Amino acid sequence: MSDNSQSNRTVLGRLFKRLMDMRDNVPNDGHVDIRNFRDVRLVTQFNFENLDSKVATLGQVPPVWFVPMKLADLEKLEVDPQLARKFLDIDQNFGNSGFPMEPIDRVRQVSTLIEDRTTHEAWSKQNLQDVDNNGWWTTECLVEPCPDNGKSYSHLAFHLLDDKEAREDAILYSELCAIVEAMKGRANQRLVESESVREELDECGGRGKEVHPYLFDEEDPFPVLVVSCVAPQHARLFMACLPANQAQWDRAETAKKLKPRSLRAWPNLKSGSKVSVEQFLLSRVLCPPMRTPDQLDIGQFGITPALLTRAMNLLQVTPTYQLYLQSIGGDNWANPALGPFGPVLRLQAEIRAGWGKGGDDLTDEDTVNSAFIELVNALTSLVPNADSWWRTSKRRLTFTGLRKNTYVAITDGQFEVKATEKIRMPIECKGGRRAKKDRKITQQEVAELAAWVKEHRDAPDSPPVRFRPLAGQCGQEISLESLEYGEYWVKYLRQGRKAGNSFATLHKYGPYNINQASHMRRLAPVIVAMSF
Repeated sequence: MSDNSQSNRTVLGRLFKRLMDMRDNVPNDGHVDIRNFRDVRLVTQFNFENLDSKVATLGQVPPVWFVPMKLADLEKLEVDPQLARKFLDIDQNFGNSGFPMEPIDRVRQVSTLIEDRTTHEAWSKQNLQDVDNNGWWTTECLVEPCPDNGKSYSHLAFHLLDDKEAREDAILYSELCAIVEAMKGRANQRLVESESVREELDECGGRGKEVHPYLFDEEDPFPVLVVSCVAPQHARLFMACLPANQAQWDRAETAKKLKPRSLRAWPNLKSGSKVSVEQFLLSRVLCPPMRTPDQLDIGQFGITPALLTRAMNLLQVTPTYQLYLQSIGGDNWANPALGPFGPVLRLQAEIRAGWGKGGDDLTDEDTVNSAFIELVNALTSLVPNADSWWRTSKRRLTFTGLRKNTYVAITDGQFEVKATEKIRMPIECKGGRRAKKDRKITQQEVAELAAWVKEHRDAPDSPPVRFRPLAGQCGQEISLESLEYGEYWVKYLRQGRKAGNSFATLHKYGPYNINQASHMRRLAPVIVAMSF
């Protein structure tokens, strides 16, 4: 049994006890304030559209441990039109039938329809612990994967039926309670191969189960997928898992004897390429794998769909930008019709020539930095009366620890407000390919972002979940990054308290290759949208 699994069982047990203690004091609307649960993080408006491969699903943040059914397989399970149900609205009744329709009956219609459209191949009974309810909600259709060559998987999926009307971007008590109990039961499930022994354990309430090993000895995430059917007649998806990344971080801190330490008290603070592994761990910034450009979460960069559409429309009718796309990879940068994109093409050609002669070792970092700033400034210049610009001047960001122990991180430029010089997005560039030195580059970026957050405070009315963006170019590849964090991480930086969710997460998107017009076509609207 891994230390992490035992820790997760403890967390789940503590969380479930708290939920049971509050079951008689749930508000009438059935919702709970997730901010009151330090061990829970709720990500809303999650994008479930790009989950067609294992890489895509596990690359999400948080990772998705379920792959959707292929469309071709789903189409084989069409509902017979003659058997299609006529759903009743929530305010309808049967009139003279004498059998009033309760809200739970209406949401059950949705669940039943979905159940008819699922395969039953995953049904495999292994004495799963029942998910209890407290009267106003229930669970249906609990399934798990069939064992594969003797290996069991901890994944669970079920339907939840509730007669409450759910609010957008919020969670019901029933949803949170069912998820936690399902995960808790799965994490504590024992390996009992004998049906008779299993029945004996059921009859005696589980006494003596300690002699049996855990079914999932080394399993950490215990993923759960819930189709939540709520009033008046809606359904929504929840995917829950335990944070394996945080657990791995905890193990690394333990191995380095850093558990009682904090970043502000670390005696050997450094910046840039000199950041040590210990300092990086004490920054407590989780760094999942880079996600592809098509997985970019524009909301993390303060961009709405309307702003992105506006940017795309502007670019579509801008001749200089369209000519730039057509000229990528060529040497026609002197064409006056390119406008501000002429210098961009010249610098990009210089980078390309250096790589052609001997690879990224011959690419100058200053050239890469200049090329990136020329590109983003050319895009921002298309926005009339933009209040921000991209500057080459470097800014010093200072992280002040205890006993005057500090480090200074220096940007390679930044996107800043013209009037106030407030930093909106720092820049970090390197001459070489990122993949060769990703760990060192990430450690440097984390140090810079931590210093930025600590020195430049958030507004008092900042939302619970906050984002600080960063952009840069390594050789011929551009990346966009976003630091996601909350008040607990800020308190950790300032006070050294490892309470609640004292982690931040650095989301990375890319690479956008400067030699591919399709990549620049994806990047450009994002930069323009941030400039409005």
